[in-house]
Amino acid sequence: GKKPSEAHERPPAAVQTAVAIQTNVPRVLLAFGRITAAETVDIMPQISGRISEVHFKDGAVVKAGDKLYTIDPREFKASLDKAEAALASDQADLKMKKATLERNAALIEKKLISKEDFEKVQTEAVAAEAQVRLDKAAADLARINLEYCSITAPTNGIAGKHLVDAGNIVKANETKLVNLRRLDSLYVDFSISEDQLPLIRSAMSKG
Repeated sequence: GKKPSEAHERPPAAVQTAVAIQTNVPRVLLAFGRITAAETVDIMPQISGRISEVHFKDGAVVKAGDKLYTIDPREFKASLDKAEAALASDQADLKMKKATLERNAALIEKKLISKEDFEKVQTEAVAAEAQVRLDKAAADLARINLEYCSITAPTNGIAGKHLVDAGNIVKANETKLVNLRRLDSLYVDFSISEDQLPLIRSAMSKG
């Protein structure tokens, strides 16, 4: 009979051979990613006032220039009317004072009025001119504020939930009205470990 050790001997292991080659092996880095909008905008009013209308539905696709909210324009229209009336009145006053200055310029050449009287007329004309410039600036500001009553989309995108209903008072540059996200292109944000950063920078530098 066979010895016990001989009965349990294993056969030689099978070996497969292959030709070794040298080649590049891709490095794969795994990371959790998050899809984000290419552009996201929080819409806020640029003037304070009462919301009179909401022009969109939550989740609506909007285009740049589409109206989103209306702030009650009556107070701002009245301010513009008042500023334009003051401008018209002061322009008429300036015209009259310029005409007076021209008449007095001819008189002082003939020494028919005193230098002091002429300087007074001259000062009044300069002051009237400055007042007209102030009135124009006030009218421009009132016109801009009236335009701000109409709040429009600055970009194409998807409107989120409206955050303010009609009837509420909003504050300039404080009250968030809605968020717009542009989704015609997307980003993927992800984080990697610090020890992988040199590898990625090296690969990016090589294209």
